[in-house]
Amino acid sequence: MNDTNELTKKTISRRKLLGAAGIGLGALPLMSTQVFAAANDASRPPTPYLASTAEKKLDIISLDRLQVEARGAIPKAGYEFVSGGAGDEWTLRENRRAFNDYRIAAKRLVGLSSDDIDIKTRLLGLDMPSPIMVAPMGAHAMVHDQGEKDTARGASLAKALYCSSGASNATLEEIAQATSGPKWFQLYWNNDIQVTRSLLTRAKAAGYSAIILTADALGP
Repeated sequence: MNDTNELTKKTISRRKLLGAAGIGLGALPLMSTQVFAAANDASRPPTPYLASTAEKKLDIISLDRLQVEARGAIPKAGYEFVSGGAGDEWTLRENRRAFNDYRIAAKRLVGLSSDDIDIKTRLLGLDMPSPIMVAPMGAHAMVHDQGEKDTARGASLAKALYCSSGASNATLEEIAQATSGPKWFQLYWNNDIQVTRSLLTRAKAAGYSAIILTADALGP
């Protein structure tokens, strides 16, 4: 159940990263203090991967402008990993197109105030102030040294549900300690039932209230 393993000695590509998630044990060992090799060149020696440690206030005007700032702060390999998609990126393009089907239309002089608008929702016993959650995403330490711990803190400040990825850099316990809000754990089912049982036991002990069962990723 050690959070470090032989994965750090191998070349890690997007495909290999997802494939390795099945043995991530709640914390994938790809961190700024460890190594990141070229994704498609096994002969290239590992080099230190240094994610950003900077912290500053951002005035978010639009997602496009935020992406420009992110490109300047995140190492090239990490930026390409989180901003790109698999294959020819068809799904990535379709997701963005689908979001553009929904437009925010301003309404004025219709007799409504902010107090009249209620976006609270209830989900699996959770009373949430809005239907917004942080989806399970792994390898946050490729973006910032604090990884998922900072993401979880942000979710807590926003009173949003945090869904912890089984391919996280931080352990599921570290993530749980970083947020006071509701949290779920994404499980990569392992052929070794004891590994799966251990993850479920740890998630329950750490306060995760539901399990997201991954069905489309192959693990050991």
